[in-house]
Amino acid sequence: MSKWFNFVNKDNGETAEIYIYGAIVDYKWDETDPEVTPIEFRDKMLEIQNAKTLKLFINSPGGNVFAGLSIYHMLKRHVANKTCYVDGIAASISSVIAMACNKIIIPKTAMLLAHKPLIAGFLVGNADNFRRIADDLDKVEVPIVEAYAAKTGLTADKIREIMAKDAYMTGEEAVNLGFADALDENKKIKASIDGDNVIVNGQTFNLKSYKDFPVDKFKNLFVQEKPEPPEHEQLNDIEIFEREY
Repeated sequence: MSKWFNFVNKDNGETAEIYIYGAIVDYKWDETDPEVTPIEFRDKMLEIQNAKTLKLFINSPGGNVFAGLSIYHMLKRHVANKTCYVDGIAASISSVIAMACNKIIIPKTAMLLAHKPLIAGFLVGNADNFRRIADDLDKVEVPIVEAYAAKTGLTADKIREIMAKDAYMTGEEAVNLGFADALDENKKIKASIDGDNVIVNGQTFNLKSYKDFPVDKFKNLFVQEKPEPPEHEQLNDIEIFEREY
């Protein structure tokens, strides 16, 4: 089993831990890949039907909307008391999955991203085709807005306003807006930027996959000023940050 997607039974099955440390996809070619699919999530959920406490740990760049919504609803239906811990970043549809939990805990140095649904890839079509695509994206946005609104208590209009801005929220911002319930004062987050990649707690995110990723804001989460490295060290374009609360 991949360490990026894992279910752990504890306390004779009464407590279960779920780790989502990868992208959300509808299908994967290689079972060793870190991606998470609804089918494998369903199969694992069947093993913890009697759990009374469920802990979900997320560090994910997001992924396929419909795959993510399937996982969201599977979690929502589970009768356990559910707590989500954001272990770095809950981006895009993975942030929606977090909304299925009764309580969301996020460190100050973690991030949560809410944005309007996107379509990716090389597209060919006429004006009518693209108008239909835009209409479809508006429809896809509806269940996402509903999931955020149900958790945060914000109005649908306010949620759409937040999503339209590609909201990269720090832990404190997420709590203030209702996307999370409490700050984790003890969690240690390790992060680095290497060229076009951001590495958060061992999970790599390509900056080119995100619109206007707030690099400066991200850096400031982990360091107030960058220390000078020893002369014999060569950091090149890699910057390492770490903070513990």
